[in-house]
Amino acid sequence: MTKTKWSKTSFKERVRILCSLAFGMDRAVEIAQKEGYPDEMMQYLSKYECPNCGNESFTAHMQCYHDILVDGHGQFMRDEGIYESGKPYGPFTCPECDTEYEELPVAE
Repeated sequence: MTKTKWSKTSFKERVRILCSLAFGMDRAVEIAQKEGYPDEMMQYLSKYECPNCGNESFTAHMQCYHDILVDGHGQFMRDEGIYESGKPYGPFTCPECDTEYEELPVAE
């Protein structure tokens, strides 16, 4: 981060700075999720942000396992659940402005 007067930084940036100094950003997000912080607070811990529009969510790809129940003929009966198997991967697309990224853009 470049040197900036604290009084000129946004509240969002202050939360990011303090959390990353106290825990490291990944650990801060993990703690916030575990403690059930409201979405309003979680937005301040967002690590990625679209440089074009500021949106903090992206569509991506993920390989998943999907359990289903089949009958005696091997025909689908019902969904038994989906569980993730890996880390989401790109391309990452901003749903607000349709900009596509190979890697998630780090928030500044």
